[in-house]
Amino acid sequence: MSFLNKNIISFEPRAFGLDLSDLSIKTMQLEKEGKREKIRSYGSLEIPAGIIMDGKIMDKEKIIPIIREAVKKSGPKKINTKKVISTS
Repeated sequence: MSFLNKNIISFEPRAFGLDLSDLSIKTMQLEKEGKREKIRSYGSLEIPAGIIMDGKIMDKEKIIPIIREAVKKSGPKKINTKKVISTS
């Protein structure tokens, strides 16, 4: 019966944006305040040359810690979801 108590699919509208380019990574999460949306968290980090070229990830092992660091350093509040909307 514990299977029935698990949240398999989440319809929660929270997500954060992740933008990867050849030279930088940007994160942003919005949150609703009343009827308006406001920025909850924002961050940006440079990506060393050669990891992403022409929009294609060339070295997955090097980009993973950079993405994690960008999410961790985003502020002023922490990103509070694992759902991602990504662009490249």
